[in-house]
Amino acid sequence: MPTQQAALDATLEAFTRASAEAMAVGRRAETTSNVVIHRLCYRELRAMFGLSANLTVRAIAHAARRLKKAGCTEEPRVVEYDRRTFSLSDNARLLSLSTVHGRVKGIRLHLDDEYRRRLQAERPILAVLRRSEPSRYVLTISLAPSRPSTSIAFLFCFL
Repeated sequence: MPTQQAALDATLEAFTRASAEAMAVGRRAETTSNVVIHRLCYRELRAMFGLSANLTVRAIAHAARRLKKAGCTEEPRVVEYDRRTFSLSDNARLLSLSTVHGRVKGIRLHLDDEYRRRLQAERPILAVLRRSEPSRYVLTISLAPSRPSTSIAFLFCFL
């Protein structure tokens, strides 16, 4: 199995390319509908880019959202994870992510105590991975509100 960094980089590339292809499908079909784009290209994207089922669904959803933004042509290099494709363990010290090379476990998160407490107290529902520099990544984690009046928080973590 490749190193953690190689697996994350390959997944960033595959997700970005799959999302760009889904955007192209949406443009050709003149639709921004996630459901329509999914129906038109899901199987092809999985075969072409080697993403898991859930990551392929996330790439299509990402593309549909970007298509809805007027004039959006730039495709950022990100991977969107949901609760099935990322998890936290060891009191929010270790991260596990789905990649094109399988599940990568034991990625160390560098968090201060306040963020760690929040990750333990709240329920993470979505994460977006970005590369910040050659050997560093930023993971933005969205938390489910614990009470209806609590807004979703975004935490920035370096891997």
